Amino acid sequence: MKLLIIQTSPPHTASTLLVNAIYGLIPELFDKKIIYGICDSNFESYFKNIIVIKSHNTNIDELINKYNKKYKIVFICSERQKLNYLIDNKYKTYNNVAIFDFDEINETNDYSLNQIVDNIYTKIRKVLPNIELNKTKCIERINLMNIRYEEIKSNPFSYVDNFFEIHGSHRNRLQIKNNTNNVTISPIKPNNQNNPNKLNNPNKLNKPNNPIKPNKLNKPNKISPFKILYIRHILNKHHILRKNNNNLKILYF
Repeated sequence: MKLLIIQTSPPHTASTLLVNAIYGLIPELFDKKIIYGICDSNFESYFKNIIVIKSHNTNIDELINKYNKKYKIVFICSERQKLNYLIDNKYKTYNNVAIFDFDEINETNDYSLNQIVDNIYTKIRKVLPNIELNKTKCIERINLMNIRYEEIKSNPFSYVDNFFEIHGSHRNRLQIKNNTNNVTISPIKPNNQNNPNKLNNPNKLNKPNNPIKPNKLNKPNKISPFKILYIRHILNKHHILRKNNNNLKILYF
């Protein structure tokens, strides 16, 4: 019986970081793209021994009833208590469920990525005691995700990087206002909504949000987007030098 790990969370709970951390922790998934939901009958062929999918269906009992006859199932979830985006309390007693609060997986000046990964490793180890986990690869995968986000962060939210499952304008999309006892949440408007010149430019409005054609990524003999990012990360990390006109130059990618 194969192992099926379902990373499921309410939205806005750092689930994208969590699912990428899981793919990084498990060595055989390190260079694979995130699979969102079980919508393809052939999805199993994408994985070797361990299947990991991302979902926002937090009805864990429903998922257990649907898949427990075919798989050994583990759930790794996130929630955000301060905004009341929660996993049902009853699931916190299940021995195949690990739950992280947003603050546990949100990097700050006082809470480093290394600390986050240590915590993720400790909690996941309890529900996956016999699975190989690699904290170094986990950190590396998250760093690569962050590099990719920096490249696409100015794009609209409709732009999706299908490898890491991150969107343009993905982070800090919520404006939180505390009005006495009420918390209201509204999406932050992109900068160009306040610029009438940009809004009135039909050429910009008609440009597709995601110019990358997915079919191109699947052609044979093409380097995967992850490997390109990984190579760039390694080159940048070691400050690759090139001799040009008798001068050494540092190449940054």
